[in-house]
Amino acid sequence: MDLDLIKMLMPLIILNYTLAAFCLWMIITKGVRNLNKVIWSLIVIFVNGFGSILFLIFGRKNIYD
Repeated sequence: MDLDLIKMLMPLIILNYTLAAFCLWMIITKGVRNLNKVIWSLIVIFVNGFGSILFLIFGRKNIYD
């Protein structure tokens, strides 16, 4: 793999891991809405990128719940 390609994709890789860490922190501290914490954690970890977005849309507990 070319080093220039890695340098170009580095911001996206950092964003992906930061978003996953944020979602895991939200799962642990705030709780989840419709599945249990273990299932959402596995989705966030193993479904790269989309798992975090799915959690933020469907799984996160609202302040009104």
